[in-house]
Amino acid sequence: MKHSNIILAEQDEYITTNHYRRKIFPSLYFYFRHLLRIVYYCNRQAVKGIYDDKWIYSSLDIMRGLEKTGIKFHITGMNNLKKVDGPVIFISNHMSVLETFIFPVIIHPIKRIVYVMKEELVRFPLFGPVSAARDPILVSRKNPREDLIAVLNQGSQKIANGKSIIIFPQRTRSLYLNPSGFNTLGIKLAKRNNVPIIPIIFSNFFIFIIIKNLSLPVNNISTLTFFKSNFGIVIHSFGSRY
Repeated sequence: MKHSNIILAEQDEYITTNHYRRKIFPSLYFYFRHLLRIVYYCNRQAVKGIYDDKWIYSSLDIMRGLEKTGIKFHITGMNNLKKVDGPVIFISNHMSVLETFIFPVIIHPIKRIVYVMKEELVRFPLFGPVSAARDPILVSRKNPREDLIAVLNQGSQKIANGKSIIIFPQRTRSLYLNPSGFNTLGIKLAKRNNVPIIPIIFSNFFIFIIIKNLSLPVNNISTLTFFKSNFGIVIHSFGSRY
């Protein structure tokens, strides 16, 4: 599939310009017309060991599929990704699997990213090889102490290799933002490596907000304060429910 403007963050703003008719059954359309096809070809590339920067293309493919389903994106503030040199820790609440598919095309061309994810995800028949090919940090979500050690040790190594890390500190996906339910893995990893934190906030099912607070003193963080800074990326997505 041919793509143009693969680096969305070359500009500060991205707006869906194509107008697609809303689908009667948007979820069925998206999953069967787009997502299964994309995951299948990603699986083939991962098995062959060639799923490297093709991750960005497949992420864009999914974003385009959502747009064809009737979702419209308005992304602003992407220049803020370039204001910090070197790796960062992205901390996000987690509403669905789809945001993990969209982040790479927005962030990865500017900040090389890896995910912290549940180890069972790399064992799934179709999606497993795709997950494993992205060199994730794997946690069990059964033993918090072992997870902490894994994130600190593996995360520090990946940061030393120039990679940024995306962490979902909730135990499970949720449609609601509840920072009090977040664990402190990301904060501890940022402190250990003295790197900035970029909170990624999903304010509701269709509005995503990434806030970067450059003034956060990483060494003194005990809890994350959201909506404190007007720095960052705002992603509005609205239209058909997927």
